[in-house]
Amino acid sequence: MGSKDDEIVLQGIEIWSSICDQENSRIKFPTNEKRSMDIIKNCYPSLLQLLFKCMCNNTERTGKDWSIPTASDCCLSLVANVIGDFVVPPVLAFITANINSPNSSLRDAALLSFGSIMQGPNKQYLINIYTKSFEGVIKMLSDQSPQVRESTLFSFEKAVDGIPDFFFTDRILAQFIQI
Repeated sequence: MGSKDDEIVLQGIEIWSSICDQENSRIKFPTNEKRSMDIIKNCYPSLLQLLFKCMCNNTERTGKDWSIPTASDCCLSLVANVIGDFVVPPVLAFITANINSPNSSLRDAALLSFGSIMQGPNKQYLINIYTKSFEGVIKMLSDQSPQVRESTLFSFEKAVDGIPDFFFTDRILAQFIQI
């Protein structure tokens, strides 16, 4: 995934996504012949760093094209499903390092990564994190970059799907109505 050729990078991300799919299937439905080899669990620190780098790629996401950041976001989501809570600390470190960057691609990647981990880790763990960060994420809706604002909404969408108990409270719904 270190290639300068976007098509090769996309194929590399697809390979890791396929490995995640296989690992997830083997974790959920183990058999004597097909059990998890813990490939993702053993290499996730390095894999996440590659995905973070790819998510920071400033390729424009048009909704029609499969881009490096979009593919990386999807792969990160698959990694989160495989390794659960282990994904949270490195993603939070990435978010903390980039959410206030003057570079909009880095802010965008931070928000993409936050939305990407809403499936997989323990729900209460995610609720605790989202409770602490919710106000800051809402503020990103007024970011000057349309891509950052779009990723903020993406993050909310993924959080509503992943941790609905957080959102379906009077306090949070009242804040959303104002958006």
